[in-house]
Amino acid sequence: MKTVIFYESIYGNTFQVANEMAKILRRVGEVTLVATERANADSAQGANLVIVGGPSTVHDVARSPRRPAPLEARGTGPTLTLERDAESPGISDWFDVVEHVRGVAAAAFDTRLDISQASTERASTLISRRLCDNGFFEVARPRSFLVDEENRLIAGQLSHATRWVRQILDSVQ
Repeated sequence: MKTVIFYESIYGNTFQVANEMAKILRRVGEVTLVATERANADSAQGANLVIVGGPSTVHDVARSPRRPAPLEARGTGPTLTLERDAESPGISDWFDVVEHVRGVAAAAFDTRLDISQASTERASTLISRRLCDNGFFEVARPRSFLVDEENRLIAGQLSHATRWVRQILDSVQ
């Protein structure tokens, strides 16, 4: 089985989750981790499973240029470290160029603050919609992995990612 995990990471949390999933998926086949700034229209070709994840930012999937995050990192709150490519094209940009793919299993995830879902829309639901619009079929419900107010993954979230990706494997094998 060939899996491609597309991720957009601003502070490193989404990458950590994607990398944890890749560890499990490598036990059953080939896995490619692709940062969205390096993705192109053909990046999903040949995949049996595509997983797409990104941060929830201001009630939406991050768009390029992703100015709120860099400004927030330089703000007056806790010191945040940006990923090297945080101001590069994001998930929405990839969806604008990805070719329609029929019959490929897919799943969506996000990283978001640990606050009420009524206060913020989950990026994973938006990613999920875009996946379906592009011809992928979902094999798992969109999932969120939580970060604290200092924008660090909350304890146990990587284990949560491991359980979720195992459920995905059960549904595609």
